[in-house]
Amino acid sequence: MLRRRLQTRRCAPAVLFGRSYWIIVAIEAVALFGGIRLLSGMGHPELGVAWVAFVVGTHFYALGSVFKLGRFHILATVVTLCGIAGFIAFFAGAPDFIPVLGGIIPGFVLLAFGLWALVPLEGH
Repeated sequence: MLRRRLQTRRCAPAVLFGRSYWIIVAIEAVALFGGIRLLSGMGHPELGVAWVAFVVGTHFYALGSVFKLGRFHILATVVTLCGIAGFIAFFAGAPDFIPVLGGIIPGFVLLAFGLWALVPLEGH
């Protein structure tokens, strides 16, 4: 998908992965590690999995805007909701479901999205 965009725009990968991309990645890294550390410090390291899904999901909203790929917004919504579901499981007294909701399901969603990205866009 990104390769098609590069060919269409005829720009180098360095341009596509420019300043906006790296700002998003930096914010994501700070949010990931800071949030996990905070949750662990509060005595709830099991919520780290849900936090990762939430942060990874939300970063796809920004990437979808930068790359002008609407498909990323679908991915963002599903993975973010998985992270939220992990937090809901914690507060509902079902912490055993956190790894499934916040880790396994988002992993399969990311895999499915990667396969979907191989499907040609209409008109190309």
